Amino acid sequence: MGDDGQDDLIDVVLARDRARTLREQMRRLPAAQRAVVVLAYYGELAESEIAELLDLPLETVERHIGLALESLREDWERIAAAARTDSPLWSRP
Repeated sequence: MGDDGQDDLIDVVLARDRARTLREQMRRLPAAQRAVVVLAYYGELAESEIAELLDLPLETVERHIGLALESLREDWERIAAAARTDSPLWSRP
């Protein structure tokens, strides 16, 4: 296998790991935050549509999305910092 094949394999493994990590992070979100994020990003619904669908004020939907994204971002930053310091894969030249 050439370098391109190895790079492709590494990309696949890393993508699967990121997807698994994201699923785990999503499961940790409070149910209300998880619901609006799933509807917004996977269901591709506008915040106003989510508000109507869930019978919530628009401001509540916006707050849930903001809190969820903040939590996910903090988790990713913590995971990335740990990976840089703990994993031999990240220390390779």
